[in-house]
Amino acid sequence: MVVVRYFGGIKLGVGGLIGAYKATVADALANAVVEERQITELILVKCGYSTLNGVMKIAKDFDLEIVSQSMTLSCEITLNVRMSLVETVKQKLLEIQGVDFGG
Repeated sequence: MVVVRYFGGIKLGVGGLIGAYKATVADALANAVVEERQITELILVKCGYSTLNGVMKIAKDFDLEIVSQSMTLSCEITLNVRMSLVETVKQKLLEIQGVDFGG
């Protein structure tokens, strides 16, 4: 925690400053909102329609967020994957014949 003091006077004294800093930090922590975030990586998966069900099953099994998808002559799906699962998910996807990763 960092407390910035704009007034450079000495009216509070050392003990008063310590108390003021302590109260400021306690108030900030009491009013803070804890927010959890996952570190993720986007993976672009390219596949044909015949392998799409397998890709979607893996996305469901690992509770992956589908960020975008493009279904034209082939399928391109962007998945949001937690960093701790990236290698496992890629390995599972590569087990499906015809699946590739984009750049």
